[in-house]
Amino acid sequence: MKNKYKLICLDLDGTLLKSNRKMDHSTVRFLRKLMKQGVHVAITTGRAGYDARHHAALVSRGTYYICANGAAGGKTSEHTLIYEDGMSTTAVANLIATADQLGIKPVFYSNDQTLISGLKDYIMHHLLMTRGNSELKKGLKYLPGSRSLAKNLAKSDSQIHKGILFIPRRRTRFRAERLLSNQIFEKALTFNICYELSSKGINKSHGIKKLSEYLGIEPEEIIAFGDSENDRDMLTFVGMGVAMGNAESAIKEIADRVADTNDQQGILKVLQEVYDCD
Repeated sequence: MKNKYKLICLDLDGTLLKSNRKMDHSTVRFLRKLMKQGVHVAITTGRAGYDARHHAALVSRGTYYICANGAAGGKTSEHTLIYEDGMSTTAVANLIATADQLGIKPVFYSNDQTLISGLKDYIMHHLLMTRGNSELKKGLKYLPGSRSLAKNLAKSDSQIHKGILFIPRRRTRFRAERLLSNQIFEKALTFNICYELSSKGINKSHGIKKLSEYLGIEPEEIIAFGDSENDRDMLTFVGMGVAMGNAESAIKEIADRVADTNDQQGILKVLQEVYDCD
């Protein structure tokens, strides 16, 4: 099993990032060591492109990134994306209309921005950004109400990668399930309240497939780490899917193995077993 895997795909929240939202220094050093030996590393996240790129660069220049649950991918040392599969204008319009029916303010991700139509969601995103990181906070754009949001989207040349509906109330989630079941979306429910929606067929395994074809790597030569529902397709697509010790039970059940938690160097321990770095 030594050195079999040529690409390492890493989810961010709950995986590469610890509970304090920082990366483990020893894990990053080991990843850099592997990269010097020719192993590719890709941040594979549901976050927007600019956010994914930022965190990929913290690992190393030349790290790859897959953002918005597989909608686009690139490399930190390159300015252009390797691929981009955004939502159609019809899909975006349908999602806005569905959100209006539910009384929910939608959030949309593009490669360069997070477009937020609800004030509470804007404040939440602002607080969740890394403290003092003005680069990430610049990507947040508040567009109050669906009309302002739709008007901005119509003027923009950027593709929309993903839409999000935050639905804390169970009764509203039941209504959302009914409305969304009649539409063509790829859906992942994370944290039990967050509906992550992209074009049908766009998920993290789609992004990994695109990147692996670009690199000339087979799926069985890839190892991936994740903890949440939006990691499911990724973990079953690759040669070794690793669920973190803090992962949801359903994700642990479909993984090839379970690592220690994100706060206990789970990624590092597995990689040290898998790779011979003498």
